[in-house]
Amino acid sequence: MKIALYELLVTVSYGGIQTTYWETAGRLARMGHEVHLYGGEGTIRREIPDGVKILTFPYTDRERFPDLGSRFRKFAERLTFGRNALATLLRNRYDVIYIRKPYEFPISLYVRRKTGAKVVYRSGGTEFYPGYGFLASRLDALLACSRYNAGQIRAYCGLEPEVLHNGVDTERFVPLPRSSGVIRRLGLSDGDVVVMSVGRLVGWKGFQYGIRAVSRLDDRRVKYVIVGDGEFRRELEREAGELGMGDRVVFTGVVAAGEMPDYYSVADVVLFPTIGDDDAFPNTLCEAMACGKPVVGTRKGGIPEGIEEGKTGLVVEARDPGTIAAALDDILRDPERRGSMGRRARERAVEQFSWDVIVKRLEAIFRDIRR
Repeated sequence: MKIALYELLVTVSYGGIQTTYWETAGRLARMGHEVHLYGGEGTIRREIPDGVKILTFPYTDRERFPDLGSRFRKFAERLTFGRNALATLLRNRYDVIYIRKPYEFPISLYVRRKTGAKVVYRSGGTEFYPGYGFLASRLDALLACSRYNAGQIRAYCGLEPEVLHNGVDTERFVPLPRSSGVIRRLGLSDGDVVVMSVGRLVGWKGFQYGIRAVSRLDDRRVKYVIVGDGEFRRELEREAGELGMGDRVVFTGVVAAGEMPDYYSVADVVLFPTIGDDDAFPNTLCEAMACGKPVVGTRKGGIPEGIEEGKTGLVVEARDPGTIAAALDDILRDPERRGSMGRRARERAVEQFSWDVIVKRLEAIFRDIRR
């Protein structure tokens, strides 16, 4: 098949959705397909997989449009990108066009009408807008990244997507011996017990509740390592200071994707204290499990779908530091159970969430809609 993977951001910034495109592109190419990866004019080139052609086009940055809401700006930005990419999309006559953002519905459906290309969309959230349901109903395949996300789409427009979860590179994210380099870099000691959270520092991620939960653990060897950066960091630092946790909370700032397996290696448990509904199915949950780490996550978004309760981790209520602390303590004070959970988490990641598994399913969907 000749396949276009279409996403403006893939060559201009880093993030979860960009990772899914690079991982998908490489695996589809190794399966023998002709793969073209469309992105905006930018400098980012991850390791370009053999057989993948990169096509970039100019666009107008969203910040240059009137502030009529973030979705209006995203739509306008992507329309400028699509206008510049359109002639190439039409000329190349693809069998399948794969998109991850609903702002691409108009251009992809136009190309479908002109060339007969099949259009597959996999949702990662709730970027709904007027006309979303009408356009989505005309796609050849509508996918969701979790059962939770499928329910959101069903509630909004009555459509029933097929669920295809996010994935993880289980050859790169693997259980590793504790990295002495990361221990030194973070100012930790070998005897410290590490609770880790990973993600952008925004309020709905709930890291403030992680700080409050760890503050309730009497063992001062337990440290809370927060990997990532963002506008909420100052508030989190204030929270840590007020709770007397200044020496127990470590902020790493941005960590390169290639370094993340080493960072996960120092964690004894990985915490997802999310309080918002935006985590439709976090990539970082798959990464932590692939690295053999037990997880504690709140009953928010698609997080509970990734956790086998009592086997790979524990699910707790959001905004409840006491319950989170009890779950952390339950895992941390029992090394044998912690090891068993970590091993099962790794098995689950390989069996259900590896990119090899996910992309094989995606390819089967592509084949089905072309019959």
